[in-house]
Amino acid sequence: MGSTSFRAHRMRDGWIPFGEFRRSEHYKLHYTELGISDRIWVSFPLNADTESVFLIDRTGSSPHFSKRDNGLVSAALRGVREFHRRLFLSRGLLIGDSPLSPVSRRIVQKLLTGLTEKEIALSLGQNTATTHKYIKAIYEKFGVNGRAALMSLWLGG
Repeated sequence: MGSTSFRAHRMRDGWIPFGEFRRSEHYKLHYTELGISDRIWVSFPLNADTESVFLIDRTGSSPHFSKRDNGLVSAALRGVREFHRRLFLSRGLLIGDSPLSPVSRRIVQKLLTGLTEKEIALSLGQNTATTHKYIKAIYEKFGVNGRAALMSLWLGG
């Protein structure tokens, strides 16, 4: 991944050679044919391997995005990083080779509420031993040794 910080760029800010870009086939196909007259890119890392990117397009004959527009978009999306991080984490996508199963996701959600293993098992209609096996596998997948470490990971600690 390229950067480790929050970024917001307007298409015409100079971070790409816009005159040259505007003459490219890519621009014609992905901008002109779609009626996009301007774009703001907002990017932020979720971890060392994952980044979220938002594209905000202006279409038709609307004026280009101003610096103020860029600032407003940037301010509005700054808080989304933590939401995306938690969303990816809850699916097991920021850690490990594969996402969590639906049952494992439900167990993680219940672990984070403070329910005991027995209460989690009852709420899922499982026996306690099965729930315990799931919890051990979850801890192993996330590289933690208990609920407190899982909560810390979840909260960004």
